[in-house]
Amino acid sequence: MIGAEECSPLLLGSDAVHFASMADAAREASGKLWRAVSLATDFAAAGPIPALPEARTGDPSQWTVERQLSGRLAPGERVS
Repeated sequence: MIGAEECSPLLLGSDAVHFASMADAAREASGKLWRAVSLATDFAAAGPIPALPEARTGDPSQWTVERQLSGRLAPGERVS
């Protein structure tokens, strides 16, 4: 039996690869945005929890990724 750590998703087709990489980028951007808050919630963390990130801070290209993942922006379409 193959363990879950040995399995990875099979991406079939260029669209699947494209959208998987976009999802990875969105997940990475979100992790960077929330990193300080996440680390501050550890039981052993010293000091107060930092301010939560604002709803639309960060790289505007991230907003494009979010719109593409939600279907509000077609692949290749540019944000004006």
